[in-house]
Amino acid sequence: MRFGKSLKDKAPKEDGPILQEMLDELKNKWNAVCQKSVDKQRKLEEALLFSGQFKDAIQALIEWLEKAKQILAFDQPVHGDLDTVNTLIDDHRNFIDDFKSREKNMQFVRKTAADLIKSANAEDARQISRQMETLEEKWAEIEKMMQQKQHRLDDALKMANQLHKAVHTLLGWLSDAELKLRFAGPLPDNEDIVQQQIREHENFIHEMQQKEREKNSTLDLANDILQLSHPNALPVIKHWITIIQSRWDEVESWGKQREKRLNDQLKSMKDASELLNDLDQWLTTTESNLNELESQPLPDEIIELEKLNDDHQRLIDDLNDKKVDVEFIIKTYSSKKPQTSSSKDRSSSKHRLYGMKMPKAQFEPEINNPKANHMLDKWHSVWR
Repeated sequence: MRFGKSLKDKAPKEDGPILQEMLDELKNKWNAVCQKSVDKQRKLEEALLFSGQFKDAIQALIEWLEKAKQILAFDQPVHGDLDTVNTLIDDHRNFIDDFKSREKNMQFVRKTAADLIKSANAEDARQISRQMETLEEKWAEIEKMMQQKQHRLDDALKMANQLHKAVHTLLGWLSDAELKLRFAGPLPDNEDIVQQQIREHENFIHEMQQKEREKNSTLDLANDILQLSHPNALPVIKHWITIIQSRWDEVESWGKQREKRLNDQLKSMKDASELLNDLDQWLTTTESNLNELESQPLPDEIIELEKLNDDHQRLIDDLNDKKVDVEFIIKTYSSKKPQTSSSKDRSSSKHRLYGMKMPKAQFEPEINNPKANHMLDKWHSVWR
């Protein structure tokens, strides 16, 4: 039955009803065989009574009560997962039916014993009385133990339902969280959107911190049940404890990774924004200086010409030094699109003119930031 239920849980949904029907059929046949066995035993005990074998009949009842005592013993665990506890409840219900079916035999034994005591000699009467006292004590003890086990099963069912609901609720939340983190998509290249996603992720982290209390209480409950579990439930409870902790650790790890990536992206965007402002100011000043120099005639003095040449060489060196910064701006604020071979050739020529090396990949940058485009226009203008 346990294997069948495990198979049903892992099987496709369309196979569920077929497997459940097979499980129900197996359970009904098993119960029918068990009931026939019980009926057979009871009929044998009745046959002993009706054939006048009073002593054997009492002994048979006492032996059955001894076996019943072992079944109902307080040290027999009744806790576990919901399926296990429900199975134990069904077994106990069958036991109660079996006990009630023997009440007729018990009444017959009492009547027979009373009749025998009246007609027997003193010694036989005392022996019969002692046997009946023993039988009555054991019968009353079993009645009490049945009630005690029923209470224990009720508590076990309550805990099993609580754990079942908590585990599936938590696993459902973890599945949703896993999907949200694994398929969050590429990081945006807009600072406002990045900040918005950081706020959304902070809300998720806060929700996860609240869920951690539920996770801890669920694991505490599972461990409490584990200490009291029926042997059949041990693998299931241990599996739940393992799967909850491992899934939680995975989602927590993905959450930290997502947080780091968003913060790194925001820092990169802020660094790029600050660098963009610096580059724009430097290019504005440089372009203004170049325009002013172009508007003036070249000096006739060699010394002054050499000075102008040195100044221009320093400008070229500064432009070369700032290539890395410009490439960083292009990488930060660009998306990539496929390009044709002709556009690739034009782009390569254009970048050689401007002192920039085109990347080897078959893509060209498309700048989505107006300020970055404006800075690049200035950059190209200064290079020209």
